[in-house]
Amino acid sequence: MFKKSLKAYHQILDMNSDSIAFFDRGLPDTLCYMKMENIPVTEKYYETMKATMYNRKVIILPPSAEIYETDMERKQSWNEAILTYRKMKETYIELGYDVITVPLGSVESRCAFILKSV
Repeated sequence: MFKKSLKAYHQILDMNSDSIAFFDRGLPDTLCYMKMENIPVTEKYYETMKATMYNRKVIILPPSAEIYETDMERKQSWNEAILTYRKMKETYIELGYDVITVPLGSVESRCAFILKSV
């Protein structure tokens, strides 16, 4: 996951575009998952993350009980999803990002909020 996120980061960076790019997942997500699974995180991971900072503004969407369900891709229980959300937010803050939480609402209102935030 770390290698794929690093590759995606550099592919977007290499495009040399002035357009905005959104990443669904990033290197800090990998760090969070590693910590949650008690996988040792070496200094090399932290050095790489410091060298590959995303925009300081990070948008995070909290899980919504109204639409949450498990499936073949989403295997976490509701409680695990809440814990992951909290840990993910903590991880980004720990790494120096400004975390913007998107309020629950319609797809349109959430999109408008995100676009206004960037």
